[in-house]
Amino acid sequence: MVDAVASVCPIDLTEVIEGRPAHGGIIHPSHDPSSRPQWPEAFWLLQHKTRLSYTLEAPSDFPLPMRVDALVAAVRAALG
Repeated sequence: MVDAVASVCPIDLTEVIEGRPAHGGIIHPSHDPSSRPQWPEAFWLLQHKTRLSYTLEAPSDFPLPMRVDALVAAVRAALG
């Protein structure tokens, strides 16, 4: 997915994104959801409904059409 999105817009490759550890443009949250008092939806889904969940976000600094294209590229890559 990251490679597909990189063809549309730049990927943030810093080691910390939004205060969380990241690698290759992917934010890695704590593997222990109980360590967070408020869960994002993805954590709840992983605990109660599914074993796999992706949260896709486009950079808000870019124009909306580019952001939409980036999200479409990510979903298409995920679907194969």
